[in-house]
Amino acid sequence: MPKSSEKTIQRINTDDVEVRYSHIIKVLTDWIDTTNLITSAGRGMAKSTVIQARRSADCVYDMPGAALAFAANTYTNLTDNIMPAVKTPPCYRNICVPVGGYCAFEGNACQWGVMALDGKVVVEARYQKVEIEKDGTVHLTIIPGKVKTINL
Repeated sequence: MPKSSEKTIQRINTDDVEVRYSHIIKVLTDWIDTTNLITSAGRGMAKSTVIQARRSADCVYDMPGAALAFAANTYTNLTDNIMPAVKTPPCYRNICVPVGGYCAFEGNACQWGVMALDGKVVVEARYQKVEIEKDGTVHLTIIPGKVKTINL
């Protein structure tokens, strides 16, 4: 039995790093890995962000060119709740609805930038607020009261 003053060496197994740092629902759905998954889960169980978004991304990578469809009770629910989770790449916290050929994205907490629809970053994410107009004018809020305007 080691004494309290001795240091104990803990070996970390890096083989299970995905399991240790993943969402528990994602671990379970990957473990089950069925073709058709039917779940009954309450609010806050990551149904859109984990189950639908990640499973659809897996399908896209495993079967490129295959047909993929989503069903929702209303179109508004689909566009406001489900599709942003599906369309948001894991490296971004949030992506806004596109305006023209550009959309605002949140890289880190409260740090917004602008990207083109092809994924190319046009303005780095370091602004508190980003407003894109249809004519390509972008208003970047550096701090409240100080706004930088650029044309894309």
